[in-house]
Amino acid sequence: MKTTHDSQYRGNLVVAVVIAALASFLAFPSLVEAWRTDLYARGGPAAFAIWILTHIVVFILNRNQSRHPARWTTIAALTCAAGSVADLRVLLHAGLALAFTGLAGFRFTGLASAVAALSWMPAAGWFISRLRAGGLDGWERPLVATAFAVVIITAVRIRNSQRS
Repeated sequence: MKTTHDSQYRGNLVVAVVIAALASFLAFPSLVEAWRTDLYARGGPAAFAIWILTHIVVFILNRNQSRHPARWTTIAALTCAAGSVADLRVLLHAGLALAFTGLAGFRFTGLASAVAALSWMPAAGWFISRLRAGGLDGWERPLVATAFAVVIITAVRIRNSQRS
């Protein structure tokens, strides 16, 4: 028997997936361009691949959990809209990060995901280049994304084992 809560969860999930797809559509051209040409974005594609695969694993591990924080999705949609209107790539990249963060699940995962998204964002490389001459060498971004993956997947597995 289906409950109203299950229907609401599915509705929220569909909206989150649509927002994630829209954010991907808006952000990917500039991400690919930055990763291809920007010296300060070295390692970004590998970090993004690890970051996104972590979200897929967390989503699969949480498939039986009927919790979906709609506020991440709402913030992602507003950030993407602001990025599109203002033509600011950094807002489009942040909107993409927040959209997938919304799919991640519970609070700790979402917060960690948003912070770990800095590992693949081109703007982070620019800021780091101001602190360190020449920016990153390229291996640091995937390392940060891998650390995020290990911590989050372990936390989700521990939480799921405590619930069962």
